[in-house]
Amino acid sequence: MNAKNVNEFDFGASLRAVIGDRLRAERERLGIKAESFEDLGPGFSKRTIYDWESGRSSPKAEFFALAGTRGIDITYVLTGERNFAQGGAPDTSYRTLSGPAPAPDSDDDVFHVPVMATTASMGCGKDQLDTDVVVRDVRFSKKWLERNAPHSRLEALRLIGSDGISMQGTINDGDLSLVDTDVRTTDIPGVYVLVVAGLTFIKRVSIKLDGTKVVSSDNPDDQLTEVLRGGEQLDVRGMVVYGWNGRRL
Repeated sequence: MNAKNVNEFDFGASLRAVIGDRLRAERERLGIKAESFEDLGPGFSKRTIYDWESGRSSPKAEFFALAGTRGIDITYVLTGERNFAQGGAPDTSYRTLSGPAPAPDSDDDVFHVPVMATTASMGCGKDQLDTDVVVRDVRFSKKWLERNAPHSRLEALRLIGSDGISMQGTINDGDLSLVDTDVRTTDIPGVYVLVVAGLTFIKRVSIKLDGTKVVSSDNPDDQLTEVLRGGEQLDVRGMVVYGWNGRRL
């Protein structure tokens, strides 16, 4: 990995960014403004909250000890796993669609695609899909899926949320991507869900004429290009078969 891009895969920086993203997601899920934490104690100003959410610094232990009183799921912020002890079922309000799914034309045309709780990152990495949970499912037209993902086994399809701008124009921040989780190799060019150092990314993989593979971002303003020489191990968790957010249908 060259020096220009080392920060993207720096584990400490990535972990701060992941925790910050989860904290922001929890705050927005609950409809809490950043300044609402100021009365919890000194050091919890709006500016400090924004710094934590952007990954510039890490939340203090004192904040975690108190934030639960505001409904923040501390387990989720720290580990990415929802605390379902109260109520016994996941809260699905934080992952919604921005438009209607392709509607079935009959009962026989119905197929339910699971929506995963964890988002994959198009910048700093997110949690591995193996530890993810299904928070809900979306009712799709089976015919539409077969037409738009013709080489995929329907049971292997998952809807995975995306955060970040590095794939902007292909997959935008907040989009849901339809992922074929049966795909575990990068044998053909495409957009893949990759795990690097335990963190999950969405990146494009292309193949050069000499057989080497290039991992890259699509946004020219947030460019990552990493040439793989053959010794690296890519942990592939799926291939994006449709970058989908409802508005594109």
